Amino acid sequence: MNVSVLIATFGDPQWARLAADHAAPSAEGQGACEVRRLHLEHGTLAEARNQLAQNATGDWLCFLDADDRLGDGYLDAMQTGWQDFEMAMTPICPLLLVPAIRYIEDSPNTPRPVEIPGWGVPMIEMNCACIGTLVPRSLFLQVGGFREALTDGTPLTSLEDWDCWLRCMIAGARLVPVPSAVYRARLSANGRNADQSPYRAIRAELEPA
Repeated sequence: MNVSVLIATFGDPQWARLAADHAAPSAEGQGACEVRRLHLEHGTLAEARNQLAQNATGDWLCFLDADDRLGDGYLDAMQTGWQDFEMAMTPICPLLLVPAIRYIEDSPNTPRPVEIPGWGVPMIEMNCACIGTLVPRSLFLQVGGFREALTDGTPLTSLEDWDCWLRCMIAGARLVPVPSAVYRARLSANGRNADQSPYRAIRAELEPA
């Protein structure tokens, strides 16, 4: 498995420093063919991620946010999950390899479970695939990568990944769970993921009539 780990940041340069000090070290030594970082001070997150994907050399893409980490053995677990599924199913469709997620809160009250949230719920209803989901580079480019807004102009804010994975599934991709790969996500009350308002618009645009 040939994986490019891509860490995109935008706006305040502190995010670029966080990516270098926090996210990137968790990806190094995991067997990726490359770990790329890109900061666009005057661009957007979608632009930075898409530029990284365009220049990536791996057959698979793994996006990693600056304040998140890949758990130990993440890419090894992904490769095992991919190989096991191929041996069992002989798929004829592209795959999205979905990790478990451990949320790390600023002020945790109770431990959060390590799981794939919402697995088994239709993807159009709930996003079970975090940003660390592995996607074939060819499929990512085929569907146009990340978007900043829907066709009606509704900003996607924190839901660019859900929108992208849904378009991958419309293009024929299948979700494969890899619970032994753990994506460690920072959960903050003031973070981008606190805004989930566009989900109804995504469903309205992409859900089959």
